[in-house]
Amino acid sequence: MEKKPFLRVAYLGDSHCQGGFGLGSLNWRNRMTAHFLNYFDIVEGHQFCSGGETIGSTMPDGFVIQPPFNSYSNANPIIGRNITAALNVNPDLILILHSGNHFANGFSLEYVKTLYTELAAIMNSAGKKFAFSTAGPRGTYFPGSDVDAYRNLCLQFNAWLIETYPDNCFDIWNELGDSETGLPQNGLLIYDGLHYWDEGHMKMVKACINDAFSVDEITGYDKINAQNLVFVDNGDDTISIRFSKAQMKYLNISSSTNGINFGQL
Repeated sequence: MEKKPFLRVAYLGDSHCQGGFGLGSLNWRNRMTAHFLNYFDIVEGHQFCSGGETIGSTMPDGFVIQPPFNSYSNANPIIGRNITAALNVNPDLILILHSGNHFANGFSLEYVKTLYTELAAIMNSAGKKFAFSTAGPRGTYFPGSDVDAYRNLCLQFNAWLIETYPDNCFDIWNELGDSETGLPQNGLLIYDGLHYWDEGHMKMVKACINDAFSVDEITGYDKINAQNLVFVDNGDDTISIRFSKAQMKYLNISSSTNGINFGQL
């Protein structure tokens, strides 16, 4: 696939988006920028994320967070690191990775949904492609936290987000979490029990690339293109599939002995 000349990406979110802790080029944000360089000659990444932020932090300048949530930690818009600042750089794509600080800080499920809906409307109105992450699993909680309540909030939110924005979200919960315990998979967390080593950031990159159709649109995989498709019977119990030009993320081939029941090769 021929490279396009230029892409500008705005990154918003919390510490998982910021990717500190000495990871450098191995963090999610920088790995995503590196991924886009496979499709663009120049990729300009703008960081508007920082540790501890909530979805409230990302809301636009002048947006009023309702009480009692406005009194919570990092609940209100942060000028210079919010959607207003991101739109001011005129990005081609906006990626928002919030792991769930708003739930850990006491935000209700319904109000978080309201804020995400408002944020999506702002980006759609501006004509911007975007993708939200789901909430992610945590290994460390504040003293006195109701761990089960937090997980239930995240699971309910994630289901809503995936249903509401199927083309504009990526699932980090299932990519990072243990399906049995709901905790992060063994070996992914650093010493603080909350943030991820580079393998965890690789998994978040995988989720973003595999799940978000908006990312496919940017890189050019929104339309499958296979020209001059030819099937050749080689005469030795094998078949060759040939095409002169391909543009696709995956090629799945299924076979059947009866023309009814097909199984992937």
